[in-house]
Amino acid sequence: MSTDPSGRFVSGPELIGEKAEPTHLQLLSLLRNGEALTQAEMTERLPIGSKRQARRLVKKLKNAGVPVEASRRGSEKEYCLPPEQWETRLRLNLPPHPADSQSGGRRR
Repeated sequence: MSTDPSGRFVSGPELIGEKAEPTHLQLLSLLRNGEALTQAEMTERLPIGSKRQARRLVKKLKNAGVPVEASRRGSEKEYCLPPEQWETRLRLNLPPHPADSQSGGRRR
């Protein structure tokens, strides 16, 4: 996730601004999930009609301070976020360890 200058985590609308359109937030969500997308893939997965619109979306994210990185995949540019910007949604629901319940929750 991104942080503001004080170190506080900021969400998509805060990061992009109050005038953020749903398409900007959709792209940000895909990138935060670790997706690497070309302009053509953006036109397929987002409600946009051209590669030019994809470039504009990326530019708006960059202007808002989102660290979008570009690289080459064959003859196309591919856009992604650095791994430290990915959202992790891994949640483990593990039962308590039997030893924890016997020792009052402390490990030895």
